[in-house]
Amino acid sequence: EDTGRQATVGFLTFRILKTLFHGVEVYLLEPALSPAARQLLRSMGVGEEPFFQKGYQADDPILEAAVFSRAAVDAMVAGGLEPDVVASHDWQTALVPLILKRVAAQRFLRTASVFTIHNLGYQGIFPSGRFSILAGLGIPPQELSPMGSLEFWGQGNLMKAGFVHADKVTTVSPTYHDETLTETGGYGLNGILVGRGAD
Repeated sequence: EDTGRQATVGFLTFRILKTLFHGVEVYLLEPALSPAARQLLRSMGVGEEPFFQKGYQADDPILEAAVFSRAAVDAMVAGGLEPDVVASHDWQTALVPLILKRVAAQRFLRTASVFTIHNLGYQGIFPSGRFSILAGLGIPPQELSPMGSLEFWGQGNLMKAGFVHADKVTTVSPTYHDETLTETGGYGLNGILVGRGAD
């Protein structure tokens, strides 16, 4: 059902929908592109149709992941929600813990975040020249600087930010957990994971 509420991130507006799934309230976001938003996407060289529906084949997956992560947090604010726990998975939603802790911290003081790794081989790595997209979404500059949570060997790494800012990090199995702590299975992030201890 339509909640009648919206979250707006930059040029995109998202309708907030709600349903019940096995007795649990589930909230969904549906993007609504205005004519101005469609024009802006065309000018950026990003395909406008269907935005947020191409998955891994998106024209600009980093932009989509960043905007969706911001919209998810903004939707919780617009909906008056203060969840106990927010779960995010893989690089596509890895910015959610960062946004909860560094952008909307005053609103979500009692909300914990859990970040789950499904495949560490895909981290959402992007050129540092794209940092302006994240800054435009309100990500603090120190997160984009050398030694910041998004910086990774001179590039950006969405998954790294999820590890740094989540209250807990989980994997899909105990065996995969052990793999992620090795140099080979950690894909350059094993040091951060080892440093988190028994998460």
